[in-house]
Amino acid sequence: CTHFGNCGGCALQHLQPDAQIEFKQTQLLNTLQRIGKVSPDQVLPPITGTVWNYRCRARLAVKYVPKKGGVLIGFRERNAAAITPLIVRRM
Repeated sequence: CTHFGNCGGCALQHLQPDAQIEFKQTQLLNTLQRIGKVSPDQVLPPITGTVWNYRCRARLAVKYVPKKGGVLIGFRERNAAAITPLIVRRM
């Protein structure tokens, strides 16, 4: 996607599906250890489904920005309140 790097909508889609699951599991285990000071005795295999069509909804942001000439529609940028415009509706 041309918006990858700015947009926060699909931060892991550059990884292969198995690598995404491994990354998420590692993040969870690290967070449990770092914040909760706990680590499981056993880690069960993750529950998985189909690779695509997993998303039931997307949270799009909409904002009127006169300097950009209209309404921006897109995803919030990673770690910011700014919008990565996927659509600009001219007013």
